[in-house]
Amino acid sequence: MPTLSPDGRSLAIVTTVNGTYALHIIDTVSGMATSHGSVDTAEYMGAWSPDSQDLFWSYADDAGRYSIVRQRADRTDNVTVIYSEDNYVVPKDVSADGNRLLISAFRDSTFWDTLEVELATGEVRVLLNSTANELGINYSPDGNWFSYTHQPIGGIRNLRIADAATPQPSEAAMDPARSGMVDKPIKTAVCGMASPINVVTSIPWKARHDFPRLKCRASHIHHS
Repeated sequence: MPTLSPDGRSLAIVTTVNGTYALHIIDTVSGMATSHGSVDTAEYMGAWSPDSQDLFWSYADDAGRYSIVRQRADRTDNVTVIYSEDNYVVPKDVSADGNRLLISAFRDSTFWDTLEVELATGEVRVLLNSTANELGINYSPDGNWFSYTHQPIGGIRNLRIADAATPQPSEAAMDPARSGMVDKPIKTAVCGMASPINVVTSIPWKARHDFPRLKCRASHIHHS
């Protein structure tokens, strides 16, 4: 999927020709493309740093091990490996302060989970690891919250919001009776989609009224 830099000046895309994947950066003004190398396995574009200077993407080596790497968009430095494991891992979003990276990671038992990496130390934290697919993860502008979609296998996809400091790492923690958390639809959001999705929160009840009002273009989602 093409990924536009925050300043709007660069577009990162991954192409594949005859089984070879290649990452390119396109200047949105001149239209000129610069190659960042290619591999014969798989390569996935993920995220930009907030200042549009660094790229984060993932690739698989010949042994099938996936790595998330970081490099300056102008290629003035070497590729730095941020995180590696034997399953699919894809960088999704960088916090506004540039210190943390959200990652989608595939697990055989829990499917798509959410991890967070402290970029300065390399420390990895599991944010979500239920038996549902959790995808589409993004930080809020202040980095204190993140949104994601939660879809049990064969079930309905929900849009959820969680506190980045104390997320709910399992389905048991999403049970209000056990965790004291709310898992309640706010309202149905259409957002131009062919079918609506349910919007729910994973925020303590006392904090619900402090959460910023959500907007979806012309449609507005209000707390119930």
